[in-house]
Amino acid sequence: MVILTLAMLFSLPLLVFAESKTFSNSTYTNWDKPYTGTYNAYKYTTSNKNYVHADVKFKYNSTQKTNMLNTNYYPTVEIKLDSVNPKLQGLYYSTTMPDAKLDTDNCSYSTFSAICEIEAASKTPNDIVAGTEYQLSTEWQYISSYNVSTEPYLIAYSSQSREPTTAECLIGQCELNTVSNTFDSLAGFHIPSDITSGSWTATTTTLATDSIQTNTTQIESKTLIENPEYTAIENKIQLDEFAAEVNDNIRELKGNELSEFIITFNRPLSSEEVKEYLDDISSVLLYGRGINSNSERVTIGQVLLSDSVFDAIESDTSYEFKGYIQLQGVASKEVLEKLVDDSNVYSVEVAKGTIPMGLYWKLENSK
Repeated sequence: MVILTLAMLFSLPLLVFAESKTFSNSTYTNWDKPYTGTYNAYKYTTSNKNYVHADVKFKYNSTQKTNMLNTNYYPTVEIKLDSVNPKLQGLYYSTTMPDAKLDTDNCSYSTFSAICEIEAASKTPNDIVAGTEYQLSTEWQYISSYNVSTEPYLIAYSSQSREPTTAECLIGQCELNTVSNTFDSLAGFHIPSDITSGSWTATTTTLATDSIQTNTTQIESKTLIENPEYTAIENKIQLDEFAAEVNDNIRELKGNELSEFIITFNRPLSSEEVKEYLDDISSVLLYGRGINSNSERVTIGQVLLSDSVFDAIESDTSYEFKGYIQLQGVASKEVLEKLVDDSNVYSVEVAKGTIPMGLYWKLENSK
């Protein structure tokens, strides 16, 4: 069943080329690839603009769940644009993965850069329920100013993610990174350039796997920057203690250097409220909260801060939007100190010896 999202904002869209591809995995020790799932996509036009929706739905079984917990890595799913054909710009995305850590990557082309990769990892694998269907849904818009004859290619991947090494943090890669030899291609779609004719090609693919794997650093576990305090949080008292500790870290920052951080808000904020926090912050990634028809928590990721994307997220019919729960970005010590004292802010985690994780999932669980 196709659920319209961004398109419902405007006039009734012209929906074309809805396609679906299934995938499976019978080697359960290879837990990073879900044992079953579907990759779905459709292309639509509305208000004279062309969009693509792509989502991957997937399940882990009980054997995979056991193996997952034995590794201490994070299950991860992403949808990536083939960088050879840069005709799409990622707009926003959502996932039902528990305690999701969201990420996007930009690709730089000859005259511009655009979001070309959208990723979600579960920071609390213990909350994964065997046999439950999870999803990552993405929305993309065609870049009208960049017209190439080749068709865009959207690929779904799964993998295991790990904490970064100290060396990676020093070169600006202080984020969850792919574990070597765990990068699995699920399925891909060639998207027809012609909105009115043609057909989709659905394939399983290994495209780009080699080039991505060569960028994955072979590491020893002892070099990882781990965050055992976050993993150990089980109740509100421990959560409050952790929040107080990370807030105190802001006071210890040197000078007015820029730092990566994640704000966790005390409650979901409206778009108008969250916009008040965007001044003096760069590299913004907003986290939103929705509740779907199965009463599951949906985590929403937003990088583009245009009014149309705010409106699209609030009007998405695949969930009931509750508000914005976290804000990730880069800011100075002066800005971060003000945020710590803000009445709407529960915590401000800064990249100091570990990566900021965001606390809203645990804050919800503690209520």
